Order: sequence, then C-alpha cells, then structure tokens
Amino acid sequence: MSEDTQYVTQSEGPERPFVETGLAFQTPDGRLVPLVFSEVTLGERCDIPVDGLAPRRLQVDGSSVIHEGKKFGLGDTFEGHKLVPFTVTATLQGCNEPYHDRTWPVGYQPVILVGRMGRRVNDVELNDKTISRTQARLETGPQGTSLVAESPTFVNGESLEIGAPRLLKDGDLIRFSNIIFRFQVGAPQTAASSGNQVKLSCLGGFQVEAPGVAGSAADWRSHTARFVLAYLAAEWPRQVALEPLLEAFWPDLDEERARGNLRVTIHKIRRSLPLPEGGPALFERTTYTMGIHPELNFWHDILEFQKAVDEKNWRKALDLYGGKYLEECYMDWAESIRARLESSCLEAGLALIQETPVGPERLEIARRCLKLDPCCQPAVMAAMETSRLLGRPEEALKLYESFRKTLETTLGMEPSMDLLREEQLAKLHIG
Repeated sequence: MSEDTQYVTQSEGPERPFVETGLAFQTPDGRLVPLVFSEVTLGERCDIPVDGLAPRRLQVDGSSVIHEGKKFGLGDTFEGHKLVPFTVTATLQGCNEPYHDRTWPVGYQPVILVGRMGRRVNDVELNDKTISRTQARLETGPQGTSLVAESPTFVNGESLEIGAPRLLKDGDLIRFSNIIFRFQVGAPQTAASSGNQVKLSCLGGFQVEAPGVAGSAADWRSHTARFVLAYLAAEWPRQVALEPLLEAFWPDLDEERARGNLRVTIHKIRRSLPLPEGGPALFERTTYTMGIHPELNFWHDILEFQKAVDEKNWRKALDLYGGKYLEECYMDWAESIRARLESSCLEAGLALIQETPVGPERLEIARRCLKLDPCCQPAVMAAMETSRLLGRPEEALKLYESFRKTLETTLGMEPSMDLLREEQLAKLHIG
C-alpha cells in the first residue's frame, strides 16, 4: 500500500475480506461522506463536496483535516459534521467515460445509494441524464455486498430483476445505462493495473496494446481493419449505426456485399486482437448497430485527450497529443476527427501559454502551437516575447520574419500591430 495515502490495511483471518480505513465526515443525519476517496491525497488541498456544507478548501493530514490553519482531529466537529474513521471492504471502479479510473468506496455503511444528482441524496452520484435518480442500491451484510436494482441495471451483461438482490463477486462488471463499473473486493486498483486493459492509440501513429498483444500499424496489414477499429473506438462506449458505417467504408457496394466485407474485417480484427476468456467480447452487435463492447476495459488516447480538454487540464492534453490523428487515413470521418483534435490541441496550447512563466517550456509550447497552425498570431507573439525576455532577440526577429512570409503566402495578410510592436522591442534589445 502506498505510503502517500496512509490507508491502514487490516488482515482479520482467512474468512474475513481485506479492509481499509480512511477519513469521513458524519453528517447530522448519521450518513458518512468519505474524504480520502473524494479524490483527496494527503497533503493536497481540494474542494470537498459534503452535503450541507459550502465548498471548502480542506487539507488532509494523516488522521486529521486542516481548514484555514485550524486542525480537526478524529471526533472533532466541523460545521456540524463529525470527523470519523470509516472502513471500506470493496470499491466501485469506473471503467469508461466519464468516470474512467474514478473510485467509490463500498461497505462503509450498510446501504449505498446509486443514482443521478437530484432530490434523493445518493452516495454514488452520477451526472448523466440516462441514469435514474433511483438507479440502484448496494447492501453490505455478513455474506458480502449485494446489488439491488431500482431501474434497469446489468451485471456481466445480465439484466437484473428489479428489487431482487444479486450477490456481487470480485471483478463483476456492473452497467448502469452506458456507464460501466468494476466491483472490486479490497484495495482499489486502476484500470491500467488490472492487466486486462485494451489500449488503442491513434495520435501520432496507430498502436494497440492488450494482454499478450502489442502491435503497431506495420503489424496490422489491413488498413481497413485498423480504420474500422478506430472508427468504432472514437464512439465508445456508444454503439454506431451500421448504415453510416457501411457507407463510410464501402460506399460503392450494395448492402449485402458491404455487410460481407464488414464481417471479414471484424474477423481480421478479432484475430489480431484476441482477448482472454471469461471477460466481455471485443464487439457488441445488434441488427442495426455495432460497437466496441461497453463493458470492455478499454482505453483510447483521443477519449482521454478530450476528457483532459473538457477538464481544462491543458498540460495533460498536450502530453496526450502525440501527433496527427490517424494521419494515413483520408476518409471524411477521420479528417473531421483530425481537424477537431488539432483545434482542441491548439486551444490547450494557447491556454497553457498563459499559465506558464517565461522560460524554455513556454517557448516550446508556443512552437508546438505554430506547428498546428503556422498562421496563429497569439502563438508567434508568445514565442517572440519569450525569446526576447530570455535574452535572444535575434531569435525573436527570425520568428517574426518567418511568420510574416507564411502569413502573406498563405492568407495574403500582414502581421498585427501587436506583432509589429514586438518586432520593434526585439530590435531595441539588439541595439
């Protein structure tokens, strides 16, 4: 167990499950609101969502929390909420977006309510309109944890009868609408550490990783197989309609021949990407739709990239952007995704420039933005300014002259007045 988190691991004999302890607020009505599992690491300041409290900047420090310099230990009351220890026997681990790798504790109180944000106070709140406000509940007793469905819910692909408890086993996949969770007894694990993850990268080159499989574009001889996998992956965990899929790849064939080609292509993908037995299949298909199985432990770089952009985690977004999306594919759908991702990467780069102090890193970010859009005036402005402030005005002037020619050739435009002023400042520094 990591020393950073300082969880207490307790072994209580072979018949008892692994448990962990952490910190929680006990609300006036007796409910527990876990702190350590609310994405707080020890020593890190973070807003804690606690019912009845306005957002507070709290710092977790061992078995206490600090607010505005005042320390609250176990048993102390913070605005009517008592700080207490809690015990976790299992976790729910998000397997797909928007909760990929996020963890919720289970077993710290007899009943855990799952549902959409609303009037009912749910312990696992899912901000998704397809989730019911009363989706399900997790009941922990001597035999373990049971899942009781209150709205359509699936375990390992099997629909649960409403109101009938289902005893969960370690590793069970639970699906609420399109959101997938893995039930794990004991310590939370990241999806990457589970050993059964399928990873697909399409930014800067095609790359597939899976248990016992690692292959680049050269190992996937069929262009169509690569592109169909990428087409379906871009929409995961949603299914795609078969008609536009067939039209995108075989527009000149009648439907029967196009479906035949799709079957052959799917067979090639399965042969190149065999999955271990006992888990979900690679694909899920109906009469009119198809997609990568929503319960698959799946990671895709463009989905992670878009998540980072949505969360305004600009640095992570730039780290994930390894290059143009599926550069060898010239189909309309790929061109559209490529343009969207380039635009988002440029947005991330320009935002990160504003947050980065003057230095080589800021200059490198500006240059990356110029590679995405050679006519981006804010990027060349940042590059020129940074070069000048680093004592390299000659470099700033070279950037200006190169940009001026590109702008004139490409758009028939002249640099802005701000760029002209930056050019003059560079000349003054040389003088």
